[in-house]
Amino acid sequence: SSTSITLTWDQPDLDNRNGRITGYRITYYPQDNSSQVTQEMDIPDVSREVEMLVKYTFYCFKVAARSHFTPTDGRGVYGPDSDAVCEQTQQDVPEGPPLQLITTAISTTQVRGEWQPPREDLRNGFILAYIIQYGLDGSQARVNSSEFANAGGVVGNLDSYSRYCFQVSARTNVTGQNGPWGPFSSEDCTRTLEDRPSPPLNVTAVQVSDDVINVTWQTPARENGIIDTYTVYYSNVNITGSVEFNDTVEGNVTSFLITGLDPFTVYGIQV
Repeated sequence: SSTSITLTWDQPDLDNRNGRITGYRITYYPQDNSSQVTQEMDIPDVSREVEMLVKYTFYCFKVAARSHFTPTDGRGVYGPDSDAVCEQTQQDVPEGPPLQLITTAISTTQVRGEWQPPREDLRNGFILAYIIQYGLDGSQARVNSSEFANAGGVVGNLDSYSRYCFQVSARTNVTGQNGPWGPFSSEDCTRTLEDRPSPPLNVTAVQVSDDVINVTWQTPARENGIIDTYTVYYSNVNITGSVEFNDTVEGNVTSFLITGLDPFTVYGIQV
């Protein structure tokens, strides 16, 4: 498993036992660390599961046998250790989240995410894939994006000029392609870029006098950014090829008086 390794061995050759084998001593240590741990067995079994190991870590093991010879302590003495055999514990679910998530808007509907892998001692295996979880800022709902093989990727199909919050999680090969995900990183939020707004709503034109028309409207259903200006276009619809005039107002204004018009004339107006 990810925290245990089972050892098996043969007894010493009959000619080298020098008595009845009464037990074994197992010595083991991480392959990159000389700190040793020993376990003694008072029964002549030829296998032992060594537990409480670190996940996805190489350990080296040696075994020594003990005969019934008892010079002083009544337990016998151990012969020489076997040659070391090294084995790695299995992979497991990451215990740490990916680090340093940074998100950047790259278009009106796309955000790029970049991050670092989990801490090495918390990966518990080879990182096979990442997944980004995201949703609108302030919403509890979260959507799972596509998986990414590397520490970075682009999330698309987002709404324009909308603030999204992102989290990322890593997965090892603990159970193949569909292994469970580790913990998610802290959130990083960003807003997609501005886009063209939808048309203003409920445009209305009312005659004020024989040469003045008052035009009013409502803000677009999808502003897709901060409205900077509105432009009012108007022309005489009774004259083919009539010159189209336009006037611009600030984005916080939703009405405009068109003055200096020809009396008793029909005008086409757009905003």
